[in-house]
Amino acid sequence: MVVMPVEAHLLTLTISTPEIVMRPVRVGRETRMQRERIQRTREIQTQRSAASLTLSFMEVNKIFGAADIEFRLLKTTSDSVEAPKGSEALDDEGFLMLAAGFPMNNAVSLLLVRSFVGSEGGRIQREAWRLRGRRRLARHGTSP
Repeated sequence: MVVMPVEAHLLTLTISTPEIVMRPVRVGRETRMQRERIQRTREIQTQRSAASLTLSFMEVNKIFGAADIEFRLLKTTSDSVEAPKGSEALDDEGFLMLAAGFPMNNAVSLLLVRSFVGSEGGRIQREAWRLRGRRRLARHGTSP
C-alpha cells in the first residue's frame, strides 16, 4: 500500500484596506477635526474544520483504497495569511504565492481556503461532481 502523508492548513485570508477617518482633537479650548489613516482588516475563514477534513479523508480513502493508496492526515493547523492581491477568492497566481509559504516537508501540503477561482480548481470541481453523479447512478442501477 502507498501511504501519502498530508499536512492540512486551514487558512484564514486577511484583507487590509487603508481608510481615512476624521476624529476630533482637542487643542487648548478648541476642538478641531483631524484626518487619520487607519487600517481596516477583514477575515475570510475557510468553511472547513479539522473534523470535516477527517471525515473527507475517510471517504477519499474508501475510494483510493481499491488502488492501494491511503492519504494519511498527519496534522491540521489553522493559519492566518494576508490575501494575495487583496482578493477573497484565490486564483492560480494567488495560490502559488500562498503555497510558497507552506512548503512540503515530509508530507503533501494541503491548503484550504473559502473560495478558489483558479483554472485547475474549476476543472477539478467539475470532475468531482461528474464522479459523484456516476456513483449515485451506479447505486441506483443505471449507467451514465
